[in-house]
Order: sequence, then C-alpha cells, then structure tokens
Amino acid sequence: LPPDSSGAGRSGGGTPDPINPTLPPANSRASNLHYNSALFEQFKNRGTTGRFAARTIRYKIAQGTLPPLPVSKVDGETMCLPFHVKGVCNTACGRATDHVQYTTAELQPLCTWCTTNYPTST
Repeated sequence: LPPDSSGAGRSGGGTPDPINPTLPPANSRASNLHYNSALFEQFKNRGTTGRFAARTIRYKIAQGTLPPLPVSKVDGETMCLPFHVKGVCNTACGRATDHVQYTTAELQPLCTWCTTNYPTST
C-alpha cells in the first residue's frame, strides 16, 4: 500500500525526495487501510513502547525466546507485526513488502500468534 500523505513516522516524517518532491518522504507513515479490528483491536495498544514494542518483540524472536511470526503470503518471510496488528508501520520497514491486504482467514495465524505470545501489559 502506498504511504499516506501525512509524512508522519518514527523519525519525524523523513526527508522529501529532492528530485521529485511529490514522492512521500523516505520514512513516512504506512497506514493499513484494510486493518482488521475484529481480529486485532485487543492487541492494538499493547506494547507501544518499552520492553514490548514491536522492535523488542522482533529481538525476542531472533533470540529464540518467542516463536517466529507467521509467514507472509507475499514472499515467504515473516509478516509485519505493526502493520497488521497495530494498523500502522512506516515505509522504511524491513517488511514493507508485507504491507498488503490480507483476508480474515489469511490473518488468522497472526491472530493466534498474538493470542499466545503478545504481552497483555507493559
């Protein structure tokens, strides 16, 4: 999905392309326009900062203290946790290729992963 025009992101919105300023900043907000709140609303505000932030979850997966995230339908790599679970990520995400629409059935493995592994509080 293309990023929205807000320019918001973790790094303050990034820098516009000097050649083509109509392009979005290099690190702009990527909103999931097909966010499945029925599956993920209960997880949306968990771990927004600190030890349960998405970055920390990825680190715990890499260390083997949490199981891997489900596989993306796009490329066989892992799904993007923030994009699908929180409904927002950024265009500089290493898993930006997974920022695509999923059906409810395709999202079910990620919902199951979250139910089992995603922290309930910070």
